[in-house]
Amino acid sequence: MGFDKSKHKLRALMALGLAVAIVPVCIVVAKFDPSQFGFYPRCFFHQATGLHCPGCGVTRALHHLLNGRVDQAFFMNPLLFLAMPFLVLLIFIPSLTRRPMVPFLAALILISYGILRNIPSFSFLAP
Repeated sequence: MGFDKSKHKLRALMALGLAVAIVPVCIVVAKFDPSQFGFYPRCFFHQATGLHCPGCGVTRALHHLLNGRVDQAFFMNPLLFLAMPFLVLLIFIPSLTRRPMVPFLAALILISYGILRNIPSFSFLAP
């Protein structure tokens, strides 16, 4: 029983640490538009290849989402927007990640999305 309590305390501390780290980041992203301020990290994949990776547009999407512009957030990165409920589920039910199909499907979706958003007929997926 002692092990379960310490494991629960560790998980609670990790959640608190994550919250403490996320809140200031969200405040900065909400206040400073990534399209106008150059201190945000650039996508190395996009700089090297000119192609959009699955994460391109995430910071701009979060900026729009944190400022209540859901439609613009969706336009910047539809996958992130649609994946949020599933990401929250994975945070609250970490045992799901131990099922072999979950990481496999996540990788398949990310790779497929990364390919599709660089095909001209699917340009609506690019930021």
